[in-house]
Amino acid sequence: MKTKNFRLFSLFYFLLVMLGCKLSEQAISPTPHPPEPTTIPSQETFTAIPSTPTISPTTAKVTHSPTSTAEPSDTPIVFESVSKTEVLYNSELSLSGYLCTPLGLGPFPAVIFNHGGLGDVIGGAPEETCQSLADAGMVGFSPIRRQTVPLDGHTADIQSAIDYVKNLDYVDIDRLGLMGFSRGGMLTFMVAAQRSDLQGAIIMASALPKDGDFSKFVQGINIPILLLVASNDFPADLNKNQNLVEGAQDMEAALKASGKDVQLIIYPPFEPHGHMMFFEIGDYWNDVVAFFKSHLE
Repeated sequence: MKTKNFRLFSLFYFLLVMLGCKLSEQAISPTPHPPEPTTIPSQETFTAIPSTPTISPTTAKVTHSPTSTAEPSDTPIVFESVSKTEVLYNSELSLSGYLCTPLGLGPFPAVIFNHGGLGDVIGGAPEETCQSLADAGMVGFSPIRRQTVPLDGHTADIQSAIDYVKNLDYVDIDRLGLMGFSRGGMLTFMVAAQRSDLQGAIIMASALPKDGDFSKFVQGINIPILLLVASNDFPADLNKNQNLVEGAQDMEAALKASGKDVQLIIYPPFEPHGHMMFFEIGDYWNDVVAFFKSHLE
């Protein structure tokens, strides 16, 4: 009986000891800490990564201001389609224009088109010309000048437009052309005589100076000139009663007399009036493209 009681007591004691050890281990075991939260850097700690070289044409609305001193990027710029955008080229006067970029890999030749008209009346086809230049593989820019009747400041507007184009990363500044219609044609002739960074100019149905004398501008011309006019661009309200066929012939004669490189093309009559031939892109456009391809390539 004593032996049996002793065994039961020993078993009970053994169970108590084992239970105590287990409780002791739990008491001294350290409480596990929650994992450290992941720290997300603030936005200021990230460095911007430049985009890829391929640029959508719609992002090229304004690449550089005319006063930009930034060095052009060495990364080639590719346009995936022809595009047309309206840009500000003279912030001081809030002057804008149509900028058209061609398909492909730059840098590209560029041509600035100067519209006709007086005041707020725009003559010619600035948007269509810009687009057609881009279709032909050139950057086209059609600046809209100040809307004033006197010529004061208009050549300065064209100078600003040329400088704007020269600051575009994707333009080859050694391949620049100028063209203009009616009043814009006369202004093109005047500006071409003032600059040394142009490779050719096209003058379409140029308006005439008040005195009809082009000779004062001729000496400054040192680039090839192409003159275009319809054979029935005779005096009418549309062209301020000027005979622009005779005007083109006089301009050609003055340039040739000074040994300049000039060509005159007189087209068949365009109805209802010859001056309207340049209000759209027509048969004359093949001569425009051929001239610039020859002198800007």
